[in-house]
Amino acid sequence: MSISPKEVPPPPADESGTPFAGVKPRSSVDNILRTAQQHHVQLSFMADTKASILITISSIVLTIALSKASDPQLRPALLTLAAACLISLLLAIIAVLPTFARRRSRGVSRNILFFGHFASMSEDQYLREMEEILSSDARIYEVAVRDIHSLGIYLYRKKYRFLRFAYVSLLFGFILATVVEAWFYWRA
Repeated sequence: MSISPKEVPPPPADESGTPFAGVKPRSSVDNILRTAQQHHVQLSFMADTKASILITISSIVLTIALSKASDPQLRPALLTLAAACLISLLLAIIAVLPTFARRRSRGVSRNILFFGHFASMSEDQYLREMEEILSSDARIYEVAVRDIHSLGIYLYRKKYRFLRFAYVSLLFGFILATVVEAWFYWRA
């Protein structure tokens, strides 16, 4: 496969235009970038674990609520709880469901360190872009910081957002089911 010159960005002629041109390479910079990246990976792992717990709890409560819903006295509260558990279950699944954009929006930069972005590139194109990045400490720092930023945005906008909705849904379901049961109890 041949790669046209338009596909591979030319190396910068002068590093003074890159965001980290004034940052001198040193171990403290490397350490803080590594720590931030590892922190984001750990947060992602924690979100996946919490979503897994929510999926399990919601599935169990949903199954029990539906199996006991034949009791006419408990039916309204159990169906309310089942609906909330189903919503929580779906939101927790969405939180951990991988997303891949088929087409990149114009103006959105590609993260060369994320497999979902470089998987559509040819090997030659990927190697050339990595060579261009690795030839400059300023570019390495820029790419690392952009990767950390991308991880943070993904965690904030997707994983933790849907995880929060799932928790709220489950909590709201338990509260609402209790209110519904109390209302039916006092009405009878």
